Amino acid sequence: MNTKSIDRINVQQWLGLKPYSKQTSSDEYYVELANKVKNVLTKKQHSAFLNEYLNEDEIDILCCFLVSYLEDIVAGSNIWNTFTKKHFSLYKKYLPFFPLGNYVLNNVNVQDVNFLIWYFLNTIQQNFFISPFNEEIFDMAFEVKNILSEEYKYAPENPILKSYYQLNWDETNYFTVRGLIELILFKTYLFYPDTYIRFNR
Repeated sequence: MNTKSIDRINVQQWLGLKPYSKQTSSDEYYVELANKVKNVLTKKQHSAFLNEYLNEDEIDILCCFLVSYLEDIVAGSNIWNTFTKKHFSLYKKYLPFFPLGNYVLNNVNVQDVNFLIWYFLNTIQQNFFISPFNEEIFDMAFEVKNILSEEYKYAPENPILKSYYQLNWDETNYFTVRGLIELILFKTYLFYPDTYIRFNR
């Protein structure tokens, strides 16, 4: 038996963070990328840290979560961009905590990945508070950012993903608007470790 394949992230785990249940043409690419990220995060120097807070399934979800951030940027589904723009409108800064001197909108940034890892770790489990300035998180973020930046050049766009998060500017139907809000809260990668997990525990 090939035990290595058992540990690989599969498409069903990936689809758990999506607003659709049927595999699209780009999903296989992103699942492979999630496995590449997993290879980094499960290296000896990182696995001891992550295993303090996450089980194996949650580590798989974290990898899908981080790759979904790249997919979101490439697809233009604007989940992440909406969050950072709203944060800027409130606090005149795109993200909390970190210096943003080299920050580039609509691109992969190490500060984004750092924030996303920190946010994931502090929402998917409730027993510990982990500092956003944790050096282990920064080291992981730097390595993952390098992978995502390289793949950004080749990553396929997922127009189906984008279509789920669009609404006509003049939409007045209550149920249509409510449906979009529910999708954002419960079927986007960004809120998956928070609202989705909380309401499905």
